[in-house]
Parts: sequence; structure tokens; C-alpha cells
Amino acid sequence: MATQSSKRSSKSAGRQAAAAAVNVESPAHDALRAVAGQPSRDLIPIPVLIAIFGIVWILIVWLMWPQFSREITGFMARHYVAAKKYNKAVNLYKSLIEDAPANPTWYLELGTTYSYLNKWDDARKMYAKAQENRDSLPKDEQGNSPNIPDFKPLIGLSYFMMGDNENALKSFQQALSQNKSDPLSNFTMGEMEFQKGNYPKAVEYFKVMARNPEYKNRVRDYYSIMQEKIFSAAGV
Repeated sequence: MATQSSKRSSKSAGRQAAAAAVNVESPAHDALRAVAGQPSRDLIPIPVLIAIFGIVWILIVWLMWPQFSREITGFMARHYVAAKKYNKAVNLYKSLIEDAPANPTWYLELGTTYSYLNKWDDARKMYAKAQENRDSLPKDEQGNSPNIPDFKPLIGLSYFMMGDNENALKSFQQALSQNKSDPLSNFTMGEMEFQKGNYPKAVEYFKVMARNPEYKNRVRDYYSIMQEKIFSAAGV
């Protein structure tokens, strides 16, 4: 009897526990969670992100390509000059001038390349174009205007190498009117006076360059030659 009574008591307790479990209050409603909704793992699918990145990269390359192409072409042209492959450099410089006809840098470098080929008339024409466009040098990264070079000394040198001393003299005098200490003008004017046998005048030009590292050895050689000629003429 006790056993049956115990079983009935256990069943009754079990039913009461189940009923209590059913009647437990549900948690309070979370209004913020209801508004926010469930978090999403990927706001933008990965393939879409990859596509966007690819489009942006293509746009950057497309916008930067002209400048990048010029820099590569300029680098290759200078490489050919250093390797003494002047004709290849000439073709590249011509393409750079066609692309940027107002940039004096390319005229200058093409003129110098022509000088290595002893094509001094072509060099003179390029130096003259550089002089015409000397105010068109691009600004630096900080937006500052560069120092504007004078290409008249190179024009004068071209005339001198062509044997046209008259036009060479005009170009050098114009250059010296702007800069009395211009090294190329002074040295070449000294050479011109030396050729005429006017040694005192040649010395006036050479002495300006006597301490210039680029010219001092050549000036010393001219001094030695003039000294020998003077002593020889005096019978010493």
C-alpha cells in the first residue's frame, strides 16, 4: 500500500512540475533587437567587393597611364644614351616631343643626343626649340616653379662646332649679358679668341673658369699651349 501511495505521490509531483514549466513567464520583449534585426555576416558579398576593387584599379591605371608611359619612355631614352645607342634614343625623344611639344626638357635632351652624333645643326634646332619653350617647364610636386634655364650657351656651342663663329658670338654675348659667369659661354669664347691668336683676350675668358672643376684641366692645357707659343714667338 505504501508503495502504491508513493507512486501516486511521484506522478502527482511530476504533473505539477510540468504544469509549472508551462506556466513560466516568457522573457520580456527586446524592442531594440526587434528594430535592429538579426546581424548579417556580409553587408556586401565578397565577389562584388572584388569587382569594385578591380574597377577602381582599372580607373587608376587608365588615369595614370599617360604620365607613367612618358616616364618609362624617358627612362628608356636616357638608358639608350648611356649605352651610346643614340639613334634609338632619338626615336624615343621624338615620340616624347610629339606627346608634349611644349616641354623644353625633351628638346634639350634630344639636342644633346644629336650632339653625340655630331649632328650639330639638328642639335642647334632642338636647343632653339628648348629656348622658345623655356617658360613651360612643369612645376615640382610642391607647386613651385623651377629655375628657368637659358639655352643660348648651347645654341652658341652648336654654331661654334659648325664653324659659324659669327652666330656663335652673338649667342654667347646674349648669354653673358644675362649671366657673366656662365661657364660654357666663357670657355668657348676663350677658345674662339685662342683660335684668333688673341691670347690676352682668351685669358680673360679662361680665368673665369680656372677653378671650375669641369673646365680647369682644359683651361690649364690652353695656358700651357699659349705659354709655349708666346715663348716661341719671343725666341726664348
